Amino acid sequence: MRARRIALAAAVVPALAVAAWTVSGPDRARWWSAEPHVAVAPDVEGWARIDGTAVRVAALDPVEQLVDDYSGEPWRPPAGYDLWRVDLDVRSDLTEARYCEVRLLDGEGRVFTAPDRVPDLPGAAPSSVPCGAAEEGETPHYETWFLLPEGSAPARLDVWTTRTDELGLGPDFFALPLHP
Repeated sequence: MRARRIALAAAVVPALAVAAWTVSGPDRARWWSAEPHVAVAPDVEGWARIDGTAVRVAALDPVEQLVDDYSGEPWRPPAGYDLWRVDLDVRSDLTEARYCEVRLLDGEGRVFTAPDRVPDLPGAAPSSVPCGAAEEGETPHYETWFLLPEGSAPARLDVWTTRTDELGLGPDFFALPLHP
């Protein structure tokens, strides 16, 4: 009896796997064409380029304190954390706005996203930045913040979009090395 169950499982499990693989084909194709998995590194001048848009890290700075625009009160990162400011320089020949997500990887490979709101952090810390056409009079520099465990070394900044229309980057993403 036990041998029959083992034989049945040995036949059913691979059949289910083949069926699942076949049914998931369109989803895998959509992922492969849109989700970021092809890193585009910067050239010798620090610019990474994808489809008419160029991005580079203009500045990476540890920040000991911020000042609240409204109250004028200083803000410091919570104990055990460091705050990093990243300034992105973006150039694009697009005529429509494109927004990209950003994430920071540290030297240990851990991934950090910019918080929408760190408790009591003055101002917004956007997790997405414009990476396409800028409004007239807008600066092409976009600042975002990352809160990392104390002593973590920022290693790489990834900038990507998962849009599937003409404003998407497809499977490409900007992979910008960081040198604090």
